[in-house]
Amino acid sequence: MVNDATNKIEGFINQRTIVMPVEIANGLLLNRLTKLLFVTDIGYYQQANNHYRDRPNGSEEHILIYCVDGNGWVETSEGRKQISKNMYFSIPAFLPHTYG
Repeated sequence: MVNDATNKIEGFINQRTIVMPVEIANGLLLNRLTKLLFVTDIGYYQQANNHYRDRPNGSEEHILIYCVDGNGWVETSEGRKQISKNMYFSIPAFLPHTYG
């Protein structure tokens, strides 16, 4: 959780997060059918008011954000994009970004 009371990383009501064990991910990297695309982490934040991430160096993984309800934003070097219900945004690995 972020120290700032208005920005949170985790701790939301009904939050669910699944992270694939490293051993399984490493095995998928060796398989020619799965090495190019597989999910390593997935999260569901039902009521994510003030959910906030700032990654100045990006992430080692590609990120897909899908908005089920409500709205938010994603900011990259290309500017800030608004996201609302039934919209998604993909962030390539290592691309600096912030979202909320």
